[in-house]
Amino acid sequence: MRGLKFTVSVESGGEANVNSVLDIKYAFENLSEQPLDFELFLLIRPFQVNPYYQFLNITGGQARFFQ
Repeated sequence: MRGLKFTVSVESGGEANVNSVLDIKYAFENLSEQPLDFELFLLIRPFQVNPYYQFLNITGGQARFFQ
């Protein structure tokens, strides 16, 4: 959409495997002189990450999600 700036920022914090967090921030900036009307749709899908010390027949890290 013309006249609209979309920015995504990602931050992480905490101690790994203890209290880690991930923050994702979405920002929109109207660059035009007119009000803009739009909708934002987010699709959230399961994402499995196994810790390095957990063995489930795969190495630690990202795992394929089975439905």
